[in-house]
Amino acid sequence: MNDLTNGNGKPAAKTMIESVYGELREEILAGKYPPGSKLRVERLRGNFNVGSSTMREALSRLVSDTLVTT
Repeated sequence: MNDLTNGNGKPAAKTMIESVYGELREEILAGKYPPGSKLRVERLRGNFNVGSSTMREALSRLVSDTLVTT
């Protein structure tokens, strides 16, 4: 097992959070979500095909970066 997988070939949770965070950050900076847009966890998690906790953690990081407000 390496640092990027959880033993069954799937990305480790930390890596998945970082991936979602990075992709969503780029989409925000590119203007896909205009200022004031409501980012719905359920819709985003479907778009990224991840669980709720992964999406919430990625959004939390974006709040810390001041790219998203609650």
